[in-house]
Amino acid sequence: MRAIMALTAAVGILAGCGQADEAGTRIANENGKAEAASASNGSIAPPSHPEPARADAIPPAFHGVYDQSAEACGRPSEYRMTVLPGEVRFHESIGTVRSVAVDSASAVSVAADFQGEGESWRAVHRLELRDGGSRLTMTADDTIVERVRCPEAR
Repeated sequence: MRAIMALTAAVGILAGCGQADEAGTRIANENGKAEAASASNGSIAPPSHPEPARADAIPPAFHGVYDQSAEACGRPSEYRMTVLPGEVRFHESIGTVRSVAVDSASAVSVAADFQGEGESWRAVHRLELRDGGSRLTMTADDTIVERVRCPEAR
């Protein structure tokens, strides 16, 4: 009886992890990614190229105000950058997040719709935290920008 209960629990857990499509050849795991299933035995094959996890918001570790230097944090600055869950703000532009690829706990790629100075555009910015989160490197196309995290206002 215990063996049947354990088997029933295992099947229930596995059933909650994903579903096969009409042909029974794809299974979505708990992260929503599709993985190939073997036609002969239904086992899950590992993905050939792991993809970064996807999110719809910038993770909390990145949230904050950043500027060119610690001194610049204390005064108005055209180099200021603010990272929020759903947007990235610069001196004269705002990017509304479309998607976030989480590469690691300290690196994400943010696809956003930007508006500023009467123009609109789409761009992808890679944000990488360094020095325990006290520094942020932002890369877009061939441009690399370094910023320091400003202390929180008290």
